[in-house]
Amino acid sequence: MHGFGVFVFKRRRHRYEGEFIEDNFNGYGIYVWQNERQYYEGEWRDGKHNGLGMFVKDGGIRYEGNFFNGKFQGNGFGKYPNGDMYVGDWKDNAK
Repeated sequence: MHGFGVFVFKRRRHRYEGEFIEDNFNGYGIYVWQNERQYYEGEWRDGKHNGLGMFVKDGGIRYEGNFFNGKFQGNGFGKYPNGDMYVGDWKDNAK
């Protein structure tokens, strides 16, 4: 697949809507995990979150910022269900 499209993982009920290059998620897209009620919206490269994006997880966890190879990496903002927030540098999903 090349260009804009929608891919649905029927077994897990996940869905990706966005740009493809050579059958891979590349460019801007939204990936929704239906069963876990979470989503990622932002930039993709080679099927992974890369660049600017937002990840929201059921229960109120939210991260907005830079991603590298599918992980929180670089400058970002995290908000937690208890109201705590963190703004700053992240590496490998950790502040």
